[in-house]
Amino acid sequence: MNNRIPGLTFLALGVLVSLGCGCRWFETNAQLQDLYNESEVVLIGRPIQNVNPQKRYPNAKFLGFDVLLKVVSVEKGQVRNDTVLVIQGNDNCARAFYPGEKVIVFGSQVSQLRTWSDARNSIGLRFGDEGRTHYAPSDTSFALYRRLHDRHTTIGTNQCVTFTPDDRLVADFIRAGRRR
Repeated sequence: MNNRIPGLTFLALGVLVSLGCGCRWFETNAQLQDLYNESEVVLIGRPIQNVNPQKRYPNAKFLGFDVLLKVVSVEKGQVRNDTVLVIQGNDNCARAFYPGEKVIVFGSQVSQLRTWSDARNSIGLRFGDEGRTHYAPSDTSFALYRRLHDRHTTIGTNQCVTFTPDDRLVADFIRAGRRR
């Protein structure tokens, strides 16, 4: 038996796990148009505050995964005020936000928050008969998320559909306003 095979198997599994986020890459205006059409909310904003009190990050440049976002412009949909709550599922598709960076967010409006105990094994945003529900841990942070959700439009998104103006195709698509 070759001793290198188990090592190669573990290496291959590690690569698969690291690539576990199945992002669809957007390379054409037609693909971006589909993303735009499927999104309830498209906005440009700047992250201003980490909202997860249990996640303190040692790197001062990193703000967090769930943030309050100061709205610069709304490209599609409606928001209640000039700040929105952006939340992501607890998986490897969560996007890191940095203070003050400009982001272009495609997402779905969250209609309600529930605890994980309300739905066994549910994490993140789920769609169903009760609308768009985000399931979060039932720890001390849930009350904070609930208060923020009550005050702000809540957007569910992930790293696959959140961009910066450095993503030229996306920025040009938004700037051109060629959306149906």
